[in-house]
Amino acid sequence: MEQQKKLVIYDHDDSLLKCDIKSVLVSCLSTVYTLEIAVPPKNVLEGWVVTNHIKNYDGIILVWNNLKPTCSWIIDLCKRYNKEYAIVERNLLPTQQKDIFMLFSGGICFDSTNLDPKYFSTENYQENMSKIYNHYSKNNLRKLKSKKKIVFIGQLIWDSTMTHFYNANDPDNIYDEIIDNYIKDNKINTDEYQIVFCPHPVIELRLKDQMKEYPAYCNLPKKYEISTKKTIKECLDAEKVVSVSSSIIYEIMGLGIDVEILGKGKGVFPALREWDDLNHCLSTIMDFQFNVKDNPEKIKNIINRAVLLNKGNE
Repeated sequence: MEQQKKLVIYDHDDSLLKCDIKSVLVSCLSTVYTLEIAVPPKNVLEGWVVTNHIKNYDGIILVWNNLKPTCSWIIDLCKRYNKEYAIVERNLLPTQQKDIFMLFSGGICFDSTNLDPKYFSTENYQENMSKIYNHYSKNNLRKLKSKKKIVFIGQLIWDSTMTHFYNANDPDNIYDEIIDNYIKDNKINTDEYQIVFCPHPVIELRLKDQMKEYPAYCNLPKKYEISTKKTIKECLDAEKVVSVSSSIIYEIMGLGIDVEILGKGKGVFPALREWDDLNHCLSTIMDFQFNVKDNPEKIKNIINRAVLLNKGNE
């Protein structure tokens, strides 16, 4: 019997077994690899133990979200000791399903290097697009006639893409500031345009009973209409959708809705790179995702591809 390859998975806050999403990933990977879970060090001695473990480790290392506080340190160690590693996060298309996960080389969002035109493959293109179109059809998602409406999609202000890719002058009123500046810079007549803000769905799903710890005011505008619809439903008749960055942007762009990204990174936002066709971007996303119910060989192949591209990009 062939020996399972070793894999370590690391997160910044020791929630891999506690989070209902991450624990699904851990359960899946434990059947595919000889799996270890690394916890963030609490002091310099534990930091030394982690460093030496990585230095002598001969398997793959997956890091949950490269932008989290201690994860960049782990990635630096992987590079320093020439280890096989990649980034793992929830999937992008259809946005953030509970049992589908995405592999990144480089990192998430603007840092991604594998969501690039040179990695588009024709091999699974028709199958990938069929899955996407079926998703749109099943959920009755189609672009409607545009109204004079601009929809702003919000992140949680402590989300890593916000802290890394957008500079806010007033964190307590970040979304009022973003919308105010956009209206001013683009000379938008608010008597003619409906301005709608879509809050991050996690506020309602997981944080609504924890507002003392995660105050809602810092994730919502005070001056503008707040949507009560699902984000993508709110966007179907929009003239434009504006976001610092959000995984649902790919799904919205795939419907042909005009999108503007306000975040800035070393790279270009992946969907805005020089693709011959936006569908090539969507298909490439699908090529780097796996469902936890997928064949173990498919899961390993996707992880291996991201690992190899990471080594090629260094």
